[in-house]
Amino acid sequence: MKPTQKSIVSSRTEYISDGLDEKTLSGNPLDLFEKWMAEAERKIAGTPNATFLATAGKDGRPSGRIEFWQGRAHRLHDRILYSRKDFSKEWIAERLYP
Repeated sequence: MKPTQKSIVSSRTEYISDGLDEKTLSGNPLDLFEKWMAEAERKIAGTPNATFLATAGKDGRPSGRIEFWQGRAHRLHDRILYSRKDFSKEWIAERLYP
């Protein structure tokens, strides 16, 4: 392995989760989000400002979306959703409003 590859591999962080158990979910999705955000703040140095959501459609094909939050003085935050319809295409940036 080349020195550059070694440094990249050693800098990776492994994220381990117990997974999502539907039996433990409340009826309010914001409760789950607040729990995840608190966990991220405890485990990650600095302020978490992005999230990746992966789902699968009825056909079983996975789809992933990245939402990036950027603080702004004139409003709570800007939210930018990055997604792509086909994994061979470029990411599409879409501004979401709070």
